[in-house]
Amino acid sequence: MNFNLKTFETYLTRKDFLKRIEHFEEIDSTNNYLKNLTTKDRTLIIADYQSAGRGRFNRKWISKKGENLMFSLGFENFQLTLLNKLNFLCSVTIAKAIENLFEITVEIKWPNDLLLDKKKFCGVLIENTIESTGLVNIIIGVGINCNQTEFPEEISNRATSLKLITGNDINREKLLARIMDELANNWNKFLNQPEYFYNEYKSKCFSIDKRISILFDNKVFTGNFSDITENGELILKTETQTLIFNSGEITTIKE
Repeated sequence: MNFNLKTFETYLTRKDFLKRIEHFEEIDSTNNYLKNLTTKDRTLIIADYQSAGRGRFNRKWISKKGENLMFSLGFENFQLTLLNKLNFLCSVTIAKAIENLFEITVEIKWPNDLLLDKKKFCGVLIENTIESTGLVNIIIGVGINCNQTEFPEEISNRATSLKLITGNDINREKLLARIMDELANNWNKFLNQPEYFYNEYKSKCFSIDKRISILFDNKVFTGNFSDITENGELILKTETQTLIFNSGEITTIKE
């Protein structure tokens, strides 16, 4: 079933936060579309299907048409000093909105995956362009598995959806409205008190203090995931040294 824009707008409380909303039944990528707009500030692009949707490392985002939630949100003139902290806000906002709506517990897998029962159901991709003024234009792309119950064999053991966890059909319009309202209510607090979202993010990051391996630059490093810096970097303590990573793919090692 296609996303209903009018229904979404009836659920939306903070209508003042968004300046423009567009919906597509099919598009190559909501992030790509938003990039090409002349003005993208507080513009929300929603799609029922993306033919070229992607996540980190340009991985293809696999999603069945009309079953999940895919959207991108743009901001202009964003502060460069907050850019590395933006993922804290996005991950925590989405997690809290879902927890409040469905009364379930969401965990975060560093850096930007959301998990239910240790399986991924949501990914966030943040892209940016730094202007000559020193301010930043950003695009936040989000994919949430809502009503999909079958996944390709290669990811079936590590992917899930809100429907699989709750046992109920998910109202995508209501869910997106809740996320947008949560973001609107959090926005000024983030601009003035980003450390709050840093601490919330860390409290939900399930691999902290666990032994992990991280794939970075085609090399695997193993050690204890000891902490996250205020700029979102992972601190790994091995037997011989302390390493800091700003990206990578982590796997928790079972004891």
